[in-house]
Amino acid sequence: MAERLMKRLHENPGPCLLSMTLIALLQVGCHGPGSSGMVTESEQTAIVPEHPWAPTGLPMFDGSNGMILTWASLIDAIARADVVVLGEEHDDSVAHRFQLAVVSQVLASWPKTAVAMEMLERDQQAEVDDYLSGKLTEVAFLEAVAPGDDSSLRFAEFYLPIIDAAGEEDASVVAANAPRKFVRMARTEGWDGIADQPEYQENLYVVPKSIDQGPYRTRIEELMRDNGKEPTREAVDEVLRAQQVWDSTMADSTLRALRHADKVVLLIGRFHGDFAGGTVEQIQKHNALARVLYVSTINENARRLRPEDVGRADLVVYTGGVATGDDPIDPIDDAPMP
Repeated sequence: MAERLMKRLHENPGPCLLSMTLIALLQVGCHGPGSSGMVTESEQTAIVPEHPWAPTGLPMFDGSNGMILTWASLIDAIARADVVVLGEEHDDSVAHRFQLAVVSQVLASWPKTAVAMEMLERDQQAEVDDYLSGKLTEVAFLEAVAPGDDSSLRFAEFYLPIIDAAGEEDASVVAANAPRKFVRMARTEGWDGIADQPEYQENLYVVPKSIDQGPYRTRIEELMRDNGKEPTREAVDEVLRAQQVWDSTMADSTLRALRHADKVVLLIGRFHGDFAGGTVEQIQKHNALARVLYVSTINENARRLRPEDVGRADLVVYTGGVATGDDPIDPIDDAPMP
């Protein structure tokens, strides 16, 4: 499966080459994420194909000033980072192709890279290791980490190729998230409830010290309103208790992996990273010296940085705005590969 996906990534390099010539054409230079400066109207509008088949040719922008970036700009920024966080919309198939391209490039350039994933929970680490060592078959692995036909198919399509790419380079794959049992317990019983668990279970999660009262909380409130729910203090606290156990555990897993790796690439849902919130905030809070690059992939068809995305990430990537489940990289066969 991984070989077939990698073959597709390297087919049709046109968009990538076109993207990489933008700097020369526009004379904008190579600006890393977070750079500042005046940007002209022509520089703000990306010249990319209408259907950028190659993940490396997707529209990319500096999240602070809208400067056009390219695949070369991204790799240059990764070179300067210790932790690369890739924020995704979980059902965006194009974003997953982009992630695979990033992970493959990083592993090829920096072999001592670890790949950490929100989609794997700490109590699944043994199954991850057994799969990578060949002790566990693909079918058995999928049954262990994503039980159920639909879950297994989506995991096989979206995440297994990334795990396989890491395995081919003998890279570590980190089950970064807290088990759902404890996340639910944090929401329903509070942090004191999960703090009373036996010592061996405490290694499966991290309990934060306080409930967030800043912009992260405000975003939770807005999300609840968008879903027709009244954001009372009690309701918001419940959601935040669960979210912050996720965030703190994933941040801790990432920083632990960084002790033994030159770089860590972390895959998360972008709500956990957008606007320096959640997991990204926790990584930087617990290791202020770690250089973190946050990339957010957004399922929109945009040729310039949208006003609502300013400050969302160091680097913003637009994946085309295709309908959920559609994939312009492989429009003929959108079904999960066997």
